[in-house]
Amino acid sequence: MLPRSEGKIPGRGVTARGTRVARVSHAGWLLICAAWLLAGCRDSTDAQAPPPAPTVEARTAEPSLTSRPAGPGQPVAQPSAATVEAARQALSNDGNDATESTCGPYRVLSTAAASYLETCRSIAADFDSVYFDRLGVTTPHPPTGLIMLFGSTEAFRAFAASSAQLRQGYAGFSQASRGVVALAAEDLPLERFATVLAHELAHLSHRRAFGRRLPPWLSEGLADAVGDTATPSGFTTLDRNVGAEPLAERLRQAIDHGRAEPVAAVMIKSRTEFDRGTVSFDYETSALLVRFLLTDPELGPRFRSFLRRLASIQGCDLLCMLETVESDGRELDQQFRQWLGSPGPVAAQ
Repeated sequence: MLPRSEGKIPGRGVTARGTRVARVSHAGWLLICAAWLLAGCRDSTDAQAPPPAPTVEARTAEPSLTSRPAGPGQPVAQPSAATVEAARQALSNDGNDATESTCGPYRVLSTAAASYLETCRSIAADFDSVYFDRLGVTTPHPPTGLIMLFGSTEAFRAFAASSAQLRQGYAGFSQASRGVVALAAEDLPLERFATVLAHELAHLSHRRAFGRRLPPWLSEGLADAVGDTATPSGFTTLDRNVGAEPLAERLRQAIDHGRAEPVAAVMIKSRTEFDRGTVSFDYETSALLVRFLLTDPELGPRFRSFLRRLASIQGCDLLCMLETVESDGRELDQQFRQWLGSPGPVAAQ
């Protein structure tokens, strides 16, 4: 989905789910994992606005992720002529005609300053090697798509609202089914622009690698694992919490005060449930959990094995992931909090 802009500060207000502190029993973990298995990956490959959250009965009737057709990824859609024309019209709301150029393999329409296009080209030059090497997956599908760089935040928000893609406080979005990435470029310093752009390009690459919409925690966590290491001149290595210290501190505080949900509770959320409510730590949990799983010496190879299984025709769900990383949900939660440096209580569901 979307990375947070500087204007969206997670963790403010009072959570709609309350802050009652309790331990999750072993049976509770089994129920959480079973819920995932029954729900599967509830988002389709279509990027239209999501439907209302399904009832429990509707969830149990849906196929699990393992029964959904996948194959070795899917190509990112080529933007249609109508999409390109709509992009030009939206960008013209900046008061300037959009310039057309390229950013590596991507087509670019922009009303932003030249420095943003230069940063885009630096990111695109190494993006594929960083994404696929870091996650340990492959794809037969080449990178493609249209990148829209808005010089005006107001024009960006109007375009996003017309596409039903944006909630308040976000700086960019992507639609792999239309082959489009859109960013409010000049609303961001170049350092932040680089991370948001790489995050959104990762969402396009998810389709190329996995061939399906991923569960939100995994989609956002993997995108952050690539995006958070992007700089205006290229990419740095993924090293524990380096570059994500503010997220780690917010999550530590939330855990210490019993306001964060267990990791498996975040893992089973659908797109309509993820990052909702007045206060949400879903993004922090997802970004840091994936960092932990990728960088831990023992879990890293196992997690990449899970990703390869997920990208295969057979697929792999949450229970499959826990089996692959050789951990149950409760143990994984404890390992994650120990890695994060916050062994405090976890809020109940």
